[in-house]
Amino acid sequence: MIRHAGRFGSASIIGWIMMILGKGTITGVSMYLTFLFVGMSAPDVQQPLVPAALVGIVAYVVGSLFLSIFSFSSTAILHCFIMNEDVGGSDITPDSL
Repeated sequence: MIRHAGRFGSASIIGWIMMILGKGTITGVSMYLTFLFVGMSAPDVQQPLVPAALVGIVAYVVGSLFLSIFSFSSTAILHCFIMNEDVGGSDITPDSL
């Protein structure tokens, strides 16, 4: 990791940006759909933002859990790729890599 600090650093920054975008998208879409669904199906609800906020909290937690698996797997793939590159590749490594 020390010899390839730039690669790991750039992958970490890109991964962090993708995590923020993913969490925001999952939370925002869930809240928006909840707001629309509550507004249309239950017209007596005066504040549809309250259920949307509760769903947003749950969606953020679920999105964080699922995207942490993405983060771990992308780091593991980067480790394997760099290790394969350091040892000179193998017979099954494609030439494009």
